[in-house]
Amino acid sequence: MHVTELEYKKIKVLYHASGQKSVSDFMRTLILDENKSNSIINNVELIKRLDILGLAINRIGNNINQLAKYANIQIKSGKVNTAVIIDFMEVMDKYLQERRALAKAYRAMVRK
Repeated sequence: MHVTELEYKKIKVLYHASGQKSVSDFMRTLILDENKSNSIINNVELIKRLDILGLAINRIGNNINQLAKYANIQIKSGKVNTAVIIDFMEVMDKYLQERRALAKAYRAMVRK
């Protein structure tokens, strides 16, 4: 394949961002792999962003747990409406389901 020097520089930038082992592998994947739909993904950047997202989700989970503990104390003292706590627990359950799904997707991606 013949390209100009400027085109080759652009290809090299995309290649480095892709995480592929060689420019040839990168080009073959880009051109021939139908499952990728010709999209270029910066795997290194994706992993970094997923790691940041995972940390944020963990912090949110910790905050939810602290709020749940406080709510339980309030329930025992009779100071909080039980309906509010039930709503909170439903939201927390949804959060935990999403967190598990994200973790599962992340693990599957890392194993590939």
